[in-house]
Amino acid sequence: MPLFPGVKEGRVAVDDVDVPYYDSGTIAHHAEPVLLVHGTAGNAATSFSTIFPLFAMQRRVVALDLQVPLGDGPVTVEGYARQVVAVASGLEGATGVHLVGHSLGAVVAAAAAAELGSRILTVTLVSGWMKTNRSQLLRNTAWDALARSGLPQIAEFTVFTGYSPGYLDSLPQADFDAWIERARGIWTDPALPRIMDLNRRVDITASVSRITAPSLVIACKQDVMVPPLHSKQLFGAIENARYSEIDGGHAIVQERPVELYFMIDEFINDVNATSAGEVLRAGETDILRAR
Repeated sequence: MPLFPGVKEGRVAVDDVDVPYYDSGTIAHHAEPVLLVHGTAGNAATSFSTIFPLFAMQRRVVALDLQVPLGDGPVTVEGYARQVVAVASGLEGATGVHLVGHSLGAVVAAAAAAELGSRILTVTLVSGWMKTNRSQLLRNTAWDALARSGLPQIAEFTVFTGYSPGYLDSLPQADFDAWIERARGIWTDPALPRIMDLNRRVDITASVSRITAPSLVIACKQDVMVPPLHSKQLFGAIENARYSEIDGGHAIVQERPVELYFMIDEFINDVNATSAGEVLRAGETDILRAR
């Protein structure tokens, strides 16, 4: 997986699957790693090909590929969280981790943080949600119908819901066409309907109340998959949380990766610069407080 030169690959057995993970190794003086958790239709490479090497310039960074269970049983948040816990607990030389999750990965990261307790140094939840609501179910139902019908327009619908209008308009035609084709390829994964079913059943209300680590909740202002309302609910439910926004769509890891990286990096480098309950100024890489 070409995330960064010299990346080390490992595996850990969890339940009935082997979970791959990718470790940049100890970099400079930041030994405690950032652990990245991807969302529904991605993996470590497709989700974090930009921010993984950005983090790896200064510190150790690890990303895993979440694995669906064998057979045709349901995919669960709890099962995914066990995979994150196993990777975090098995990292040689690490006494704690900075946990970062995007989209469904934020849901999983929140559930894992509740279980890992003091091993979690910080938690960053990007475009996550606590409980699936009706608008998400409506979108998920439309996705499911398109997928089952075999209509090729599922790719256009995926791109439409994943990216902000301004970002799509900024793309050269060739790049835009490439995004459509890439989205079309996502739906060839036979496991995806099972993961999409999990999106319909998310409810981590009980877990988020047990997160004690300093947390940063980041919403994307133009997100139609997981609107900022959901991040605000997470912010309100986590006692030691701060809140900020980035002006972009749901796929912020592709739209504005550098801004996202700086926002997370500043937070984990100086947790004491902000206090629980603060709403941070959006668009600032130095996490200045709102005035």
